[in-house]
Amino acid sequence: FFIISTLVGISNIALAKKSKLSLSKPSTFNYQCGDGSKIKASFYGLSDHSLSFVKLTLDGEAYTLPQVVSASGSRYTDLNRIELHTKGETALLNRDVTNEKSAIIKCQ
Repeated sequence: FFIISTLVGISNIALAKKSKLSLSKPSTFNYQCGDGSKIKASFYGLSDHSLSFVKLTLDGEAYTLPQVVSASGSRYTDLNRIELHTKGETALLNRDVTNEKSAIIKCQ
């Protein structure tokens, strides 16, 4: 009985429709920061909502940052260098997340 139940379960899994993931059209914003730097940020998400990320250009360098947990707004970081925290039309930029003394720069 166990073998038959297992085979039926496996065949049901094999017959289930596979959903294709798609990428949302990006929402792109340009920010001007208090230190004079400019950010171009394009926000994306997968159709199953399993992943959201931002592709940003800062000082001529490109970064892809996954969305991470945030108490308020949306937060994107590589946990190594760059962090972008957005809420409404404002963004906060941290250029060195590993340095607790790094300045947080406000961008509009």
